[in-house]
Amino acid sequence: MFLSAAFLSAMSFTGLPALPLIAMAAGCAIVGTILRKPDTQQQTAPITTTSNEKPQPKVEDFLRVDPMELTIGSGLVSLAQSGDLLAQISAVRTHIAHELGMLLPKMRIKDNLRAEPFAYELKLRGIPVATGEARVDRLFAIRTAFVSGELSGQRTTDPATGRPAFWIEPAQRERAELLGYLVTNPTEALFTHLHEVVREHAAELLTRQQVHGLLDNLRLTSPKVVDELVPSLLKAAQVHQVLENLLRERVPICDLETILETLADYASQTQNPVLLTEYVRGALARTICQRHRDEQRVLRVLTLDPDLEDLIAAGVQFTDSGLIVKLSLPTSDAIRQSLSESLNATEASIVLATSPTVRLGLRHIVATALPRLTVLSLNEISRDTQVEALGQVPHVATIGAGVIHG
Repeated sequence: MFLSAAFLSAMSFTGLPALPLIAMAAGCAIVGTILRKPDTQQQTAPITTTSNEKPQPKVEDFLRVDPMELTIGSGLVSLAQSGDLLAQISAVRTHIAHELGMLLPKMRIKDNLRAEPFAYELKLRGIPVATGEARVDRLFAIRTAFVSGELSGQRTTDPATGRPAFWIEPAQRERAELLGYLVTNPTEALFTHLHEVVREHAAELLTRQQVHGLLDNLRLTSPKVVDELVPSLLKAAQVHQVLENLLRERVPICDLETILETLADYASQTQNPVLLTEYVRGALARTICQRHRDEQRVLRVLTLDPDLEDLIAAGVQFTDSGLIVKLSLPTSDAIRQSLSESLNATEASIVLATSPTVRLGLRHIVATALPRLTVLSLNEISRDTQVEALGQVPHVATIGAGVIHG
């Protein structure tokens, strides 16, 4: 507009009528001045706004608890920046989905500069459940049953299996493998540990929202199976409890259709999630056996002395509120001790086979001392599985009396 005003002013000296040209030039100058003022205000406004803006945390942010959180030391930040750590976490989620049939929540990664450089800590809903170390400049050598010599390096323990291990220099890899050690890199060691911890706590990570998601996903292919059970026979909360019970003993819930069909068959007889879980386990016999038998379909088991089974059966009671173990603590300790001695005398991969009336009570007694021991009832051994009994757990004396609620 200012250029137009100057041009019109110059035209007034060319012999054309001067008064109209001067009036038009003045009008253009006034309009240009008016248009220029808001422009200046717009340029200065963002500067003022930006200087005054300070992000304030919301109160709601302190109420949110992350389902899974991995805290790492400064020495492991490079793994997060390179993408190796994220790749391992993604691999854990994929393995768990394939192995157990559930989707893990996303894991938040935070750095903790006050922690040891190569240390990490896994939290579930804000509570630490596992810690470990991953030396990015070393290799992880785990001792096996076939080791024929010692290594020089930093002694440690494999957090996933509890076996003795070493952090060794990369140059020692060939010698360690020749001696019979299982050698992995730090990211693989971290993956194995995270995978084992997640498997152990899978029941805690299965939320009600995820159960509804699983039901909705099955409804797309088998709508009648879902609608027959939920909510007419069982509520989603009861289905959730059954799925938690299965995951607590590392039984996959991949075959959700069979699980729901079995629940529909027995829901009219009982609403107790503990008993319903036992019925479902019987329906998943082939799936359970497949995880524990060898390639020749041989399942190696320990059995219980008949008198010991009678003792446990008499000390277990099912109620609407759950399982009650009425055995005294000294008697329970004696059972655990006898079982541990029998297991130490056999193979590490062995399972314990009992009668259906004893299975759950025995599992409850040994859960704390032997959390990874698999206890199967005879109803859970499929017909295509060949059973090989390697021994029998001897009877123990009854000591005192007591009640343990499960």
